[in-house]
Amino acid sequence: MNIIKKINIDILFIIVISFSLLNVAYSKDGELKTIQYHFSNNHKFFTASVDISTRVDRRIFFNHKDLFNEASKFYNDSEGKFSYQECGSEVFTDFLIKFEPIFFYNPLMNILYSDLYFYIFSEESKLLKKGVLKQENVLFLNIRPDIQLPKVYLDLLNKLEEFVPEAKGKSEKINGDICKIL
Repeated sequence: MNIIKKINIDILFIIVISFSLLNVAYSKDGELKTIQYHFSNNHKFFTASVDISTRVDRRIFFNHKDLFNEASKFYNDSEGKFSYQECGSEVFTDFLIKFEPIFFYNPLMNILYSDLYFYIFSEESKLLKKGVLKQENVLFLNIRPDIQLPKVYLDLLNKLEEFVPEAKGKSEKINGDICKIL
C-alpha cells in the first residue's frame, strides 16, 4: 500500500512539474514570443561607491548590458513569458525594447535605487509603450555584486512582463538593424 502511495505522489509531482514548465506565453502560431533589447550608449555603465567607512573610496564598475545578459539568460531558462535576445543585424523578433537604466546606490543605507526607462517598439518606427520601472533593493554591494545586480535586473524583467502586449497584430518581425540608429 505504501508503494502505491509513493508511486502516486511521484506521478503527481511529475505532472505538476511538467505543467509548470509549459506555462509560457506563446504567439498564435505556437512560437515563443521573442524580444530584442538595446541599451542606450548614454546609460552604459553602472558605478557606485561601495564603502564609506574607509579613507579610500572603493568603487565598482559594471556594464548594464552585461548585467542584463546574465539576468536574461536566467529568465529565458526559467518560466518567463518571453525570450530575450541582444539586438543584432541577424536577429528578427516580435518586439524591440530600448532600455535607459539609472541606478544609484546609497552605501550608508545599503539601498540600490533602480529606475529602468523602457521603450517598446512593434515596428521600426512604431512606439507601442514607454514607461519606467522603479525599484528599491537592500543590497550589500561590497559582497558579490556580480550576483546581486543581475538579480535586480531579473526582478525588473518580471515587472516588465505586464507592459509587453500579448498580441502584435502583424506577423512581421523586427530586424535588429534598427539598433544602429537608436
